[in-house]
Amino acid sequence: MQFDGLSIVDKPARAPEPRGERRFHSLKGLMLESVRRQTFVDWPVDFLDRDNLAQAGFFYLRTMDHVQCAFCRGIVGYWDEGDQPETEHKKHFPNCPFVMGAATGNVPAAANPDTDEGRLYKMLNEFYAFKMANTRPSLPSTYHTDSMRVLDGGKVAYPQLNTSVSRLRTFSRWPKETRVDAEKLSDAGFFYTGISDFVQCFHCGGGLFAWRKEDDPFADHARHYPSCNFIRMTHNVPNGVEVSGEVNTLERQSTLSKQEAEMLLHHPLAKRLVALGLSSLSVREALKLSVEASGFLCPTVTEALELVFDYDEKERQKSPKNQCHDGLPVPQSEPQVREPCTW
Repeated sequence: MQFDGLSIVDKPARAPEPRGERRFHSLKGLMLESVRRQTFVDWPVDFLDRDNLAQAGFFYLRTMDHVQCAFCRGIVGYWDEGDQPETEHKKHFPNCPFVMGAATGNVPAAANPDTDEGRLYKMLNEFYAFKMANTRPSLPSTYHTDSMRVLDGGKVAYPQLNTSVSRLRTFSRWPKETRVDAEKLSDAGFFYTGISDFVQCFHCGGGLFAWRKEDDPFADHARHYPSCNFIRMTHNVPNGVEVSGEVNTLERQSTLSKQEAEMLLHHPLAKRLVALGLSSLSVREALKLSVEASGFLCPTVTEALELVFDYDEKERQKSPKNQCHDGLPVPQSEPQVREPCTW
């Protein structure tokens, strides 16, 4: 209403965006543009496109209009009309590896399907979605990780946060703009990770983000992680009895095929490692194991190097003393004497 009592046409309320995949197992999932894009729930700036922000490496912190880079952790806020995310990113954080075009684990949400990189990114996005829908986070070996529907045997992922009070303490910096009550989240088994609105269950380790005001933390926990023993105990569900959960429509193998593994060599990280002189075989297999275990690649070349070195070391330890890990015999001056591989 105007002050003179005459009615005016209200600005139409912004319709909520369709829900995407809200589960996460590690904050490194923010390397995927599709995950960053999903954080822009209730984004308050009409003139700034969410897709452009996610493409520029940013995710929404759920505080005012502040966004953070998934690679350099730089924060940008107080946007003005006409600002461009990529330009502002370069201006404020020129040394960001993502901005500088260095090899990172970034996975674009969309790419040219006619290129090798485009087909690779499509595969990585699909595999990550499959991983979130069908597995639990990497936890102690007593956990089953092949299916969320397999009972976990009671192992607690974060035993230090097994009380609602201890979990509630983690919400001291919970963003008010999220409009989901921290106490309700704590009672539902969640603690705050300190990033945006990402929370995890102390018991099963499963995480959820992209919260809306009307969300029910308990119901969402049960829907997305139906085999969590905390949920089952709270609902008094006997062991061996299934609870209804998120319907999984994604079907594929839990490991990468030979062709998919070969595609990994088209990623900028892999190209950089091979350019540094590392074996393409070792690079391919090390990155394959990383994707199969977590659903994503490494954030930096340094971490990728460590993965390859660890892979080579394990392969050398498994190989016979007269062979290198690629199966080629080491020349011997005296056939009766076996020497270990030295490279």
